[in-house]
Amino acid sequence: MNEQTLIALWGKSVPHRPGLYHPLLFHMLDVAHTAWSLWERLPGSIRIRISKGLGDLSEEQARFAVSLLAGLHDLGKASPPFQHKVIPLWQGVESAGFSLPSDLHDKPHGMVSSKEIERLYAERVIDWQADPVAANILAVIAGGHHGVFPRAEDLIHIAGLTLGDRAWQIVRDELARSVQEALEPQENLRLSLNTRSLEDKGIAPLLAGLIAVADWLGSSKHFSIQGTQPLADYIPLSRGKAGRALDCEGWRSAPAPPAKMSFEAVFEYLDRTQAVRANAVQSATSDCLKQADSPFLLIIEAPMGGGKTEAALYAADHAMASGLAHGFYIALPTQATSNAMHSRVISYLEHRLPGIQNMPLVHANALLDEAYRQLVIDAPIYEQNAESDSSGEEGRVIAQRWFAEHKKQALLAPFGVGTIDQALLSVLQTRHWFVRLFGLAGKAVIFDEVHAYDIYMSAILSRLLQWLAELGCPVILLSATLPRTKRRDLVDAYRWGAWKEIEDQESKPGQKVPYPRLTYVDANRVEARSAAQLQSPASEQPRATLLEHTGPQPESILVALRQGMPEGGCAAVICNTVDRAQEVYLHLRDALRPEGWECLLFHARSPFRWRHERETDVLERFGKGGSRAGKRPSRCVLVATQVIEQSLDLDFDWMASDIAPVDLLLQRMGRLQRHPHIPHPVSPRFVILCEGTADGPPPTFDNAGIYDRYILLRSWLAVRNLTSLRLPDNIEPLVAQIYDEPEPAGLDAEWINNLARAARDYETNLKRDRKQAENVLVAPPDYPEEMLQSLALDLHDDDEPDIHPSLIAATRIGQPSIQLVCLGSSEEGCPLPSMPSGPPSAKETAGLRQYSLSLQSRRLFYSLCGQPVPTGWEGSPYLRYHRVLDFINGTAQVGVGGYRLRISHELGLVIEKLAP
Repeated sequence: MNEQTLIALWGKSVPHRPGLYHPLLFHMLDVAHTAWSLWERLPGSIRIRISKGLGDLSEEQARFAVSLLAGLHDLGKASPPFQHKVIPLWQGVESAGFSLPSDLHDKPHGMVSSKEIERLYAERVIDWQADPVAANILAVIAGGHHGVFPRAEDLIHIAGLTLGDRAWQIVRDELARSVQEALEPQENLRLSLNTRSLEDKGIAPLLAGLIAVADWLGSSKHFSIQGTQPLADYIPLSRGKAGRALDCEGWRSAPAPPAKMSFEAVFEYLDRTQAVRANAVQSATSDCLKQADSPFLLIIEAPMGGGKTEAALYAADHAMASGLAHGFYIALPTQATSNAMHSRVISYLEHRLPGIQNMPLVHANALLDEAYRQLVIDAPIYEQNAESDSSGEEGRVIAQRWFAEHKKQALLAPFGVGTIDQALLSVLQTRHWFVRLFGLAGKAVIFDEVHAYDIYMSAILSRLLQWLAELGCPVILLSATLPRTKRRDLVDAYRWGAWKEIEDQESKPGQKVPYPRLTYVDANRVEARSAAQLQSPASEQPRATLLEHTGPQPESILVALRQGMPEGGCAAVICNTVDRAQEVYLHLRDALRPEGWECLLFHARSPFRWRHERETDVLERFGKGGSRAGKRPSRCVLVATQVIEQSLDLDFDWMASDIAPVDLLLQRMGRLQRHPHIPHPVSPRFVILCEGTADGPPPTFDNAGIYDRYILLRSWLAVRNLTSLRLPDNIEPLVAQIYDEPEPAGLDAEWINNLARAARDYETNLKRDRKQAENVLVAPPDYPEEMLQSLALDLHDDDEPDIHPSLIAATRIGQPSIQLVCLGSSEEGCPLPSMPSGPPSAKETAGLRQYSLSLQSRRLFYSLCGQPVPTGWEGSPYLRYHRVLDFINGTAQVGVGGYRLRISHELGLVIEKLAP
């Protein structure tokens, strides 16, 4: 077949320029060459894993094989239905001698690619030999480059009306041979390629992820469409473009491992404001890791404010220095905690590793953070072998644009800090789940606050731990209040059967391991050790916190606050819902401001710009450095939701909290007089807001919010008679009393009946949530053939609001949420954006997103979701699922006679039910 016939087939077209196209063969070469260049920049452990997984190939053989398979990914475009999609281009294809079947049966071109790649192996069209099962697996992996793997039943129905006549088969064969010869014209590597079986349980996401990334980069602006040219001229041009594309987009070789250092030396890079000495938990962590010689699971259980974050970062650092990891991802519960941690880790990376280090902030609103956006804007274009990479100078942290601006690509960067949701998506059946898993492979992954995840999220986390273990990831889990049953599930998820070894260890006399505690698991060692017996500084010694109970009414909170803070200080009131926080705030504000108090409100139901301003203000006032900087107020009360419950390093003199599960009450208590260097005007006092009494009937929990009634009943029984808590001594017994032990004896009939009804509902909900998780999870690590065929086809990503909940692979369940952009003006007259006259520019899009918020409200969701997406927004990856609220003097109405919404800088979004 002559060259002109080959390049008559189009692979990429140009809208509004019907005669211009990029030949299919050229695009296949672009992607093959990109995979070839990408291979040498992969971490060594990933290259070795793929090479062995493909049949114990050498790394050079594997490089050729992977690049060839990547090049063949779009072979299905050489088919009548695809070539006929653009009529002006079809005319050129027809002129080259190709015809249409009598009836076109269009199928996704990825499926057609899989069908034909399998045939290439069977008919020995390419030199890479593979048995039929292995050939099918490789074909399906290549055909899944658009995010969904073709299933066996899909491939069976692809026949002549899709594939075309003999001329189409011949051109597909010639395309495959052309890619093969362009990659390795000497035949030295390919003649010995033989993949007899594919049994590596990690090969599918690794290979699929690599091919998808090569396709994205090989389809980028660096491969501009300029029409046809001689093939001999284009091959070296494509090869050069591939290397430059990787350089320009920041795809660099994995950073060299840092030298091993002591905890004190590493921690100096995290906090240069004070001398450092490892505490008991940190010393135990350092000790435990001395023998680590393979990827491991490390669970650190220690009190709030006990230095778990520093211990975890040291563990990740040690894993990199030991060659057990080539980067890290830190997964946190909220966007606010991710923002704070990202800023902190920048200092560590800049001083720990030389050269430029790429570390995106990974969550949906990352690019709205001004400080982070500066890192992205400043990201330079640099060459792979830049001198700064190996210099002895201190480093620089950036967020390379290619990784930062696309949510599916962020985890591919060597370092990252973000929400846990972004990691959990790697095991949910969303498009390109395998790219996220490919990005995490071989990295140290830290999960904070693992006790806080409900049964649905815990099921996803367990599946993710299975995959991280399979892909050689050290994993560090942090919690102050982890129930024993959840610790068991996490341990067995990482290495099945390891928990039995811990139980055997602890069953021996005197071997029970007390809290605070480390649990270590790797391929050869299982160990639980306590940090309780290690000497700690005086600031870490147990302390008593006074415990009080009062009603949830705002008037009761005001009385308790005045009694507990007679001379002023910094107080926090944590409410379980935004509506309640707004109500409590207004009452306290009106009563306390005349007495010289400042009152602040902090929750997530506010436009991003305002929420970020408040978050920054809260951290500056009540954070660790607020006292030293002179910003800590003398008389201030912060009313907040759960946004301050976890991971944020805040310190209050006095605290009140709505009733919540006991582990979360303890977490909230962890923000109470957290730092000994801050002068506190009163003894630590924590007030639980609940209408129950010490010896009364079961409470109704009107202020409980989202929490399960059974867990709240058990929690109230545990705390209703307590007048003080000794932390950390009481943490583990209290948590165990709720989650691991039977219900208390001696209760009256009303309590027994209430508990029984609530327990039945609780078990029903657990089963429902487990089932819902199983329906959207990727299969556990298994032989590739079994794993690939177990995947569903039609699930959608979790940011698409108008898809039925049963079809959404979401990281969290609860009330449906929708993204809203606030236009017009607030109650105070603060200007909000105006609707652009046409499709929004990049600048207008950024401005609109600054005034967006996520609303979780079943009562409003369907009315808002029924509104059309504004014209011109459908094509924007940032706005295509957003709806608009147009506020006039701070007011908007939703639904006919339904709800009035008010927006104010002070209160955020207020929802009011209109009278009938």
